[in-house]
Amino acid sequence: MAAPLAPDEPQRLEALERYRVLDTPAEAVFDDIVEIAARQCHMPISLISLIDRDRQWFKARVGVEVQQTPRELAFCTHAILQRETFIVPDARIDERFSTNPLVIHSPQVRFYAGTPLVTPDNRALGTLCVLDYQPREFPPDQQDRLWHLNRQVMMYLELRRKLLALQQTIRTSLDTATRRQIDSDIYLLQSLTEAIQEAHDFHGALQRLLQFLCKATGWPIATASTPSPDESVLEASPAYYADEEQLAHLQKLRGHKSAPGIDPMELERFRGLGERLLFRPGEGLQGRIWLSRQPEKWPSQTSLRSPIIEMHEKVAHAAGLKTGLGVPLIVEEQVLAVLVFFSWEAQMPIEPLLRLMTTVTQLQVQPTTTVAAAPVL
Repeated sequence: MAAPLAPDEPQRLEALERYRVLDTPAEAVFDDIVEIAARQCHMPISLISLIDRDRQWFKARVGVEVQQTPRELAFCTHAILQRETFIVPDARIDERFSTNPLVIHSPQVRFYAGTPLVTPDNRALGTLCVLDYQPREFPPDQQDRLWHLNRQVMMYLELRRKLLALQQTIRTSLDTATRRQIDSDIYLLQSLTEAIQEAHDFHGALQRLLQFLCKATGWPIATASTPSPDESVLEASPAYYADEEQLAHLQKLRGHKSAPGIDPMELERFRGLGERLLFRPGEGLQGRIWLSRQPEKWPSQTSLRSPIIEMHEKVAHAAGLKTGLGVPLIVEEQVLAVLVFFSWEAQMPIEPLLRLMTTVTQLQVQPTTTVAAAPVL
């Protein structure tokens, strides 16, 4: 018995298209997840199944050879209609599946358990599922393991989507610069395009972007924060850049009257604390930029920040950082990350950085926005 279409089927298919994952080559991270799911749930078959218009296509699979099956045969079309674990203890005595060719003939499925892969906007793309040739139960501990892996699948799908979106946006910017014959932008964007294309994941792409922006504009330190999978908070990204040449030069000048007062140990502490930071919408510099979608200077006077954010800012000052600028990374109308650039100089030119961000991404600085980076007095 074929499952009915989801009430939001057109929007669900649009969401699936946004991820640009159908008919793509195998990727180790997804292959590893189905291997772990099969092993932890003690099942011979595990799949990452994506439900297209007329087929289910397997992004990763263990225990089956086929890459896809007709949609009307898919157990997963039933699973995507709910937000809990969909369990079929014995398909032969379940009227929805007892005449299904996948039950009667090879591979003779008897048991099925699937968890829907749901996007942040509540669209079910498909499932992470496990299957067996024998009827059985599916205890709560195994369900918990499957849901844990389900969240891993969605996290990697989101990172993959963001990487592709960033790459496409930069390619579009390069095409625009080429059409307009803006030679300086063409050179910079060609370099950035090559760097981003080499990235294996979204955080790797952010790392290359931070390095590119810092080298092009002279900012020596940069960090990134990205929305959590449920988009409730900003989390610290592993992406971080520090100009080691500038740091080495400044350490040689330590004690000189004209040299900035950089403390390398406090700078390491600044980075370590930064890896633990979470920003709710509107909280701290990053949280405000996430909401406003506009650049903002650092340091700023605000009372809405947690104790650890306050500690992080104090350590930044102790490390010798004097001025900074936070900028949203906007791609496909979504804030993919908040980038914050720091310097130990009392004044830094911000226009080159803002111009480059507007060239590379979809940042639009409002004329009324004040973003001049003020030094700590």
